Amino acid sequence: MLSKYDWTELFSIAPGRERKSAPAMTMPLRVLMLEDQPECAEMVAAKLRQAGFAPDWTRVQNETEFLAHLDDPGLDLILADYNLPHFDALRALSRVQERNLNIPFIVITGFFEEEALECLKRGATDYLLKDRLGRLQQAVTHALETRRLQEEKRQIELALQERVLQYRLLFESNPHPMWVVDRDTCAFLAVNDAAVRQYGYSREQFRAMSLSDLGAAAEAADGTGAPVCPWYSGVSRHRRRDGTLVDVEVTQNSISFEHRNATLGLALDVSKRTRAEQNQSTHFRITRILAESATRAQAIPKTLQSICEGMDFDLAELWRADPDDRLRCEAVWRRTVEGPAMMAGYLNALAAQFEASSQKAALTRGMGLLGRVWKTGQPSWSGLFTDEMFLPSAVKTGLYRTLAFPITNGSQVSGVMALFNRQIRHPDPRLLEMLADIGSQFGQFEERKRAEEALRVSEEFNKRIIDSSNDSIMVLDLEGRVQYLSPGAQKLLDIGNATSRLNSPWLDFWEGPSKQAAREALSKAQAGDTGTFHGQGPAVDGFPRWWDVSVSPITDAQGNVERLLSVSRDITERKRLESHLSQAQKLESIGQLAAGVAHEINTPIQYVGDNTRFVESAFEDLGRLWRVYDKLVAAAKEHGLLSGQVAEAEGAVREVDLQYLREEIPKAIHQSLEGVQRVAEIVRAMKEFSHPGPAEKAAVDLNHAIQSTVLVSKNEWKYVAEMQVDLDPQLPAVRCFAGEINQVVLNLIVNAAHAVADAIRGKPEQKGTLTVSTRRDGDWAEIRVRDTGTGIPEAARPHIFNPFFTTKEVGKGTGQGLSIAHAVVVQKHGGMISFETETGAGTTFLVRLPIS
Repeated sequence: MLSKYDWTELFSIAPGRERKSAPAMTMPLRVLMLEDQPECAEMVAAKLRQAGFAPDWTRVQNETEFLAHLDDPGLDLILADYNLPHFDALRALSRVQERNLNIPFIVITGFFEEEALECLKRGATDYLLKDRLGRLQQAVTHALETRRLQEEKRQIELALQERVLQYRLLFESNPHPMWVVDRDTCAFLAVNDAAVRQYGYSREQFRAMSLSDLGAAAEAADGTGAPVCPWYSGVSRHRRRDGTLVDVEVTQNSISFEHRNATLGLALDVSKRTRAEQNQSTHFRITRILAESATRAQAIPKTLQSICEGMDFDLAELWRADPDDRLRCEAVWRRTVEGPAMMAGYLNALAAQFEASSQKAALTRGMGLLGRVWKTGQPSWSGLFTDEMFLPSAVKTGLYRTLAFPITNGSQVSGVMALFNRQIRHPDPRLLEMLADIGSQFGQFEERKRAEEALRVSEEFNKRIIDSSNDSIMVLDLEGRVQYLSPGAQKLLDIGNATSRLNSPWLDFWEGPSKQAAREALSKAQAGDTGTFHGQGPAVDGFPRWWDVSVSPITDAQGNVERLLSVSRDITERKRLESHLSQAQKLESIGQLAAGVAHEINTPIQYVGDNTRFVESAFEDLGRLWRVYDKLVAAAKEHGLLSGQVAEAEGAVREVDLQYLREEIPKAIHQSLEGVQRVAEIVRAMKEFSHPGPAEKAAVDLNHAIQSTVLVSKNEWKYVAEMQVDLDPQLPAVRCFAGEINQVVLNLIVNAAHAVADAIRGKPEQKGTLTVSTRRDGDWAEIRVRDTGTGIPEAARPHIFNPFFTTKEVGKGTGQGLSIAHAVVVQKHGGMISFETETGAGTTFLVRLPIS
């Protein structure tokens, strides 16, 4: 096998070549950016310049442009946006790998997605978040270093095949540990200076050791316990002489050395890279935890565990500042020690004691490492607990070193996280920087959760206020679609399932003129003003009710209208009361006018009647005179006296037709007296009907009141119906408001007359019948008003007593008559009002009033 290799050209690395340092302040960098947004590319370039690079960059935004620049021999770095419209980072990475190009490939994405990890698995060097480019320098430096290491590895592997003759020179001077071990026993045959320096053993000590002593051997499969050398190339963990662990990437090849079957090994220290990858992965997991956790209680243990497991710490503590300005331990997570049962149990018990002592402690600002971090707001790495207040328990537990970083939200420090480790570990400034970023993330997470909780409490309080309101409250979007209905709205509008009405147009709740008013109010609110109107809309019973509506804008912090608020109050009862009041005021005015007219008519009717009676009396006296005259004329004719005068008198009698006058004048006088009597009765009925009555209930003769009402309403029914009045003479007086009961009977008679008029329309020769009757039924007085009209339509029957409901034509009725009747009978008198109806046959309304 020796003939296959030139030992003097084993590696392509020149003797004494040093590892590259961090980029200088003006380090040139050729960058290819796969980015479809110029401003994003400019931002990344600016970040590179801030990081100390002098980028010479080219932006491409599709596959054709990307491939055209990919073969640039001076290209140092590729920065690829994860997702472009027609080309993504995974495809770009595949194109690079297809050409076998060793160019660092960093993915830049805007979200925490599994795709970012998929890019890493597929071979991407790193990934960055667009809103967290502060790690750009670290990622680029790491990528360039990784490229350099890969190039070195590739050159070394080529050297193993092509430059065997230069072995001695390169083996001894190589800056990376190299060794030759016996393939059968794993014993070291040779090591270079770099191996001596890195592992801390002398050459003599190495020759007394085997590869398994570095921690890389495994038990034999046959159970003999003999070491079996892992003849593989890959990342392994070795233990140095001082006990520290180091991650190395081992490359091994079979060779012949001093006529023995041997293996040549090269170990590249990749601890920093491995640690960076672990830290990066841990950072990603914690970011996911904080994004997915609903509460602090969920996030805290997962965060502590992820930090310990991902960064190789054994114990983590979260300390929180309390209201007394003391730092107290809130939560602990520790790794369970494994190994021999006795020792593991002992160490785990000591760790539990340490945890208990931490939870009892209370630190002030500046006290110990944690107090200093709390005071300064800066992460810090401590030594062997030389100044810590819990030194004894920590040392017993074997926790040799600790670090702490603050939980921050802006400039405010709300707590501290402390990490402990049993393994000796060198300070790592980059780790502190990353943990400080985690502390900032955690602080922002806590502040966000506190704000969410405060918002939840506020929203719950506001929701209770809205839920307790009897008004209809709706939240609308800017297009006027319903986004929320309060319980009051669901109840008032009889909406069983609020979800079914979501996203429906708010204007659909209104009809007719109300819809136009609603549209105008909505427009005002959309423009930032408040729109109000009174309108009719649906209610629980499906019948339109009156609403007082306001539509107001809901604005954001900048005053921009983002939603609308509709508040509707049911004012149907108020409208009814206002209508009742208006009707009462109108009736009162009419009553006062009627009383005045009756009073004015009464006086002339009295003297017309008196004069007519005087004429009647005088005519009776003239009748007696006429009888004497008749006797005188008869005697004169019989005796032949005054024949000329008698003839003249008889001629005058014939001329004036005295006999006719003697017969008709008494009839005319009698009819005049009857007319005067009828006028007097009407005037008296008007006075009784229009009299407001007492402010309290009084005993009323319902029969007399009904007779007056029938007489007053005669003009409404005399042309369309015959009136039949059947009043119970035994009906006792009823305590009631006389004027209001008169109004009820009048409304029922007028409605009945209108119903009859509808039934005989087009039949002038016909008349219907109205019947008003009273009777006693136990402790109740009953009034019935029956007509032979059209009857009440079946669809209208459930709503007949609702305010503003009418089956009459527009302008023929207000829809208040029966509503007022129902209110007067039921609410004011504790009575009942009902009806029986048959379509085409008529309707009977029954009013029952308590007698006592």
